[in-house]
Amino acid sequence: MVMSEPSANPGSRLSPIDTGDTVFHEPTGETWLVALVRDGRLSWCGYPEGTADLADCSLLSKAPDEDRERLLRELAAIDGSDHRARYAQARLEQHDQATPQ
Repeated sequence: MVMSEPSANPGSRLSPIDTGDTVFHEPTGETWLVALVRDGRLSWCGYPEGTADLADCSLLSKAPDEDRERLLRELAAIDGSDHRARYAQARLEQHDQATPQ
């Protein structure tokens, strides 16, 4: 099952950044693995959870679809109080509903 980028991703008009991609965050000088992009904000993988302005991030590399799906499944399995888990669960559910059985 290969997942494409979500058409409902608000950041997709401004940037191709999506779950599983690697970005450079200019203000901190850090390189991050992307957990999600929504409403002009980017959440990174790792601890502590948090968000940053999407505009402060530059795409370094795109994740292959298989890696994106694997990361979404890993995120969906973490504690449900984490906003990244809820996002991944919703995105996987949306994808599964759209995929013919």
